[in-house]
Amino acid sequence: ISADLSKISGYSTEQKVKAFLGAGGDIMYFSDSAEASRAADILLKATQNGSISNARINKSFERVGEVFNIKESKPNLPF
Repeated sequence: ISADLSKISGYSTEQKVKAFLGAGGDIMYFSDSAEASRAADILLKATQNGSISNARINKSFERVGEVFNIKESKPNLPF
């Protein structure tokens, strides 16, 4: 789980998202709702164009599910 990524300056939202996921993070936190929306759009586009695999997203879902005891077999995502 990230700290507030909105508080990190000097990097674009896209750079923050890619760096966080590249480091193995699973849950991103943005206190700025506009930036959170941009991050969600970036994540969606990245999975649609293949720069972030569905397997990577599913792995995060599995890890988060273990922590929160979610029994769903896969995320209900729009991609």
